[in-house]
Amino acid sequence: MIGCNSRYESPVLNSRIIKNVRRNDLKVGVIGTGHDYNFNYTHLGTTVKTLTELLDGVHPYTDVLSQSQLPMVVVGTSVLERQDGYEIM
Repeated sequence: MIGCNSRYESPVLNSRIIKNVRRNDLKVGVIGTGHDYNFNYTHLGTTVKTLTELLDGVHPYTDVLSQSQLPMVVVGTSVLERQDGYEIM
């Protein structure tokens, strides 16, 4: 999840994440400010550099993503409020 607080932006998605974290051992990585999530997650960083490292394959979390069966990227609305939001998208 990039710049997303799923508890407020999408409660239905948040409940599905909780369900899958508990039942299916879903791994969730978060880029951005840490929020009060109600599920376990790995905080990857707060800068665009973290996103670049993931794309380049040099971030340690890249292994988790490459082994995922159905990886998903969720981008929050706060990303669009940034001056470089377009580039991040």
